[in-house]
Amino acid sequence: MLHGKIDSSEVIKVQKDSDILVHAESFKFVDKLRVRLSFSTKIVDYLSRGKCILAVGCLGCASIDYLKNNDLALVVYRKSDIMNTLLSILEKPELLNKYADKSWNYAKRNLNINDIRKKLVIDIEGLFLMSV
Repeated sequence: MLHGKIDSSEVIKVQKDSDILVHAESFKFVDKLRVRLSFSTKIVDYLSRGKCILAVGCLGCASIDYLKNNDLALVVYRKSDIMNTLLSILEKPELLNKYADKSWNYAKRNLNINDIRKKLVIDIEGLFLMSV
């Protein structure tokens, strides 16, 4: 089932109940320029859910390239390849578990909130020391 707009209170439940989480970036040139260096916080949420991620967007878009470079998602760079990617999931349903495991393991290793806080404090202290 595809989900359209849902209330924010339902997001986590829908994500947990889903087989595939989709992260999509626009293919429009102007939008691509706007987001090419940005990173969606939604990706962190998706990784922590431990679900297969389908990422759709242009080469050179930071969020899409991040998922591709870390092998964390099934990545589609062209609209014309979306159907083939979905068909490959039907042919090899083990891809869902493979990418779900990759997401979950990556999140456990790299997205621990306590580690992130420690790194942030170190970075802020470093900035403070540089300004003195």
